[in-house]
Amino acid sequence: MINWRAWSQKPPRSYQPGRLLNHVAREFKQFQCFPRALPQAQFVAPDSSLTFEASEWIEKNFLGHTVLIEFEYRVEGSAPGQAEIQLAHTGHLRRSGISGRVKSGGAAAQAVINQLVTDEAFAQAILPLDFQQFYLIQDERGWRAATRQVGAAWIAMAFPPVRRYVPLGQDQVAALVATFKRLQQMLG
Repeated sequence: MINWRAWSQKPPRSYQPGRLLNHVAREFKQFQCFPRALPQAQFVAPDSSLTFEASEWIEKNFLGHTVLIEFEYRVEGSAPGQAEIQLAHTGHLRRSGISGRVKSGGAAAQAVINQLVTDEAFAQAILPLDFQQFYLIQDERGWRAATRQVGAAWIAMAFPPVRRYVPLGQDQVAALVATFKRLQQMLG
């Protein structure tokens, strides 16, 4: 994954900053969308109980590119520290649970993984979620969740000529919101 702002090269010619965020904002219709410096936006629930950010990322492909959305949720009131955890689905044909891998943080991070994988409510929230990557990162401001979904993507190919939005879907919107809310309850 390449964040377009970190690219040493120019973004692809057909890339339109903010276009994918506009599509995603329509899918989160119950949330207020506040554009930030493109290509970022903040989403706020009507009752202000949940706030998260979305950023566009570009992935270079052969004869094209894909623009993806990374959702980032900061867990309010969480303890500061240094850790990084990667979550994944378990099961081959049917998802059966969640597993976690400590990338940094040692025993404290492993304790958080143990808490997450044994929590039924968290499993019910995250199992339907179609994600490519899901990270929990702890820093001086506490925990934050960062995820890139399978949907909410803009595909642009030169050959065959394709320009297409892959929707997130209302079931995925509900699962993402439920996952963020459960993380707040568990880690906040």
